[in-house]
Amino acid sequence: MSRAVTLFVSIFVLQSVPAALGQQVVKFETEDHVGIVGDYYMPAHEAVPAPVAILLHMYRSDRSSWAPLIPHLQRAGFAVLAIDLRGHGQSGGAKAAELRKQVIEHDPVVVRDMHYDLEAARRWVATRPEIDQARVALIGAGIGSTVAIIDAAKDRTVDVVVAMSPGTGYSGLDTTLPMLNIRPRPVLLTATGYERKACDGLARLNPTATEKIIGEMTAHGTRMFKALDDVEEMITSFVRDNIGDRTASPVVAVGRGDVYYKNVEALHRAVGKTDPADLRWYSSASEAETRGLHAAS
Repeated sequence: MSRAVTLFVSIFVLQSVPAALGQQVVKFETEDHVGIVGDYYMPAHEAVPAPVAILLHMYRSDRSSWAPLIPHLQRAGFAVLAIDLRGHGQSGGAKAAELRKQVIEHDPVVVRDMHYDLEAARRWVATRPEIDQARVALIGAGIGSTVAIIDAAKDRTVDVVVAMSPGTGYSGLDTTLPMLNIRPRPVLLTATGYERKACDGLARLNPTATEKIIGEMTAHGTRMFKALDDVEEMITSFVRDNIGDRTASPVVAVGRGDVYYKNVEALHRAVGKTDPADLRWYSSASEAETRGLHAAS
């Protein structure tokens, strides 16, 4: 293909995808000292604080793969954080070369440790005043789905999960037990007919999950955006309809703890000063109790 034709195709693709607004490149570090790079987008609506969607790409991809979805989420009122997982895109920092080699060699260790990347993203999001910390959605594709499902099972502040082309054992990581533990929170499982087996199995484990099998082609993960119509709107509608409304009386816990407090002041009186990045919020006491927490005595 000539350079002129390549340039024309690139411009056409860029113009055919709705432009996202207010992109900021952000950087933060994981607990195991890996530098993570992401794109952060403010919501299109001025009403804040806004719910947030964290996007996790598939294997051998990067955060740019979410470009078709992000404007839809912004218009629906979401702040959006799309990160490069370790060994992908611009993430890795001083360990980038080593991590990329692990990715190329399909070393399961690099996949196992991706949970650190999402945990660091959650800590970064927790410091943003324009985000409603009690309304969080995780959207993953391929291996990103695995990371999202496993994290949501542990982090009860996650309200909605979307898994595009999920697996039950990517790189040896089991998602079947986590799917049981996400209940009764809403989960969207979506794939083409070619990859429906894992979706079917996960949906059977979680009666609150919604399964959408679209088309019979072999489009995997975020490649569905280019191959199939209305996938972006289907995902956006699901997270918008299930994220819940902002409430006047959210409650707060420390990390993944089992005790919630009516406000930060009560928490500090009980456990001392706490890093804001370690706080996790629930929309109400009822929501916290539904997810297994109990009120501080």
